[in-house]
Amino acid sequence: MLAVHPSVRASSVQELVALARRATPPLGYASPGVGSGLHLAGELFRQQTGVALLHVPYKGTTQALNDVVGGQVPILFGTLPTLAPFIRSGALRALAVTQASRSPAAPAIPSLAEQGVRGIEVSSWYALLVPHATPAPVVEALHADVREVFDGKAVREELARQGMEPVASTPDALATRIRQESASWAELIRARGIKAE
Repeated sequence: MLAVHPSVRASSVQELVALARRATPPLGYASPGVGSGLHLAGELFRQQTGVALLHVPYKGTTQALNDVVGGQVPILFGTLPTLAPFIRSGALRALAVTQASRSPAAPAIPSLAEQGVRGIEVSSWYALLVPHATPAPVVEALHADVREVFDGKAVREELARQGMEPVASTPDALATRIRQESASWAELIRARGIKAE
């Protein structure tokens, strides 16, 4: 999700891009650290919009969030579960979700694509992984157990309450996703000259 401090005079992504193009010095965006998924989301946004933003890395999400809520840094890319309470309270303003379409947990917030910024599809996800040599029957049994848990109404409702969507894809689909995302992020890291610090 892309959010800004309420003092930022932008209520849409287009207005933020226009503001960033005029800003001197560049507007800053906070992240939980160099190479984090949220840093890369900001770099992808910079690449796709052509705006100059200043990356302000922190040593974790809490510090980054505190400084954006406090107004020291104007922009933040974050996860919906983390930012939702601050958006509800008015401490932050949500401009867009960074996934392909609107989130069922926040249907009023448009996606970047809806606002004309294409080529950005960033979502945080979690996966259950096992060592490579794990026997196939064990993998299949674990997968069946995970599907059963995610099919439970209470689990689905609790995850939805937190702004998360359960997806019990197949082991092969997960492996494909990891390969594809690794390749696309590696390309962005090379293009933007991002180096570990």
